[in-house]
Amino acid sequence: MRLKRKEFQVISQKERMYFMKAMLDRSGCISCGLCAETCPEVFRMADDGVAEVYQEDVPESAEATAVEAQEGCPVSVITVD
Repeated sequence: MRLKRKEFQVISQKERMYFMKAMLDRSGCISCGLCAETCPEVFRMADDGVAEVYQEDVPESAEATAVEAQEGCPVSVITVD
C-alpha cells in the first residue's frame, strides 16, 4: 500500500499577515498634533497643518501607539482596526 503525499499550499508571508488599518477624518481634525506625537510611524502633520495617515497599514511595532493615538484624540476622528 502506497501512502499519498500530503500537499501543502505555500502562502507568502504577505498573504498571511493581517495589518491593523489606520484612518483619520481630516475634516474633523483640530490640528492638535497629538496623534503625530504619539505615533509618528503612522500619523504626521500635513503641509496644510492638519493631521494625516501616511502609513495606512500599521506596523506591528506601532500597534499599541496607534491605538493610544486613537484613544487620545480629543475629537475622536481616528479609527484603528
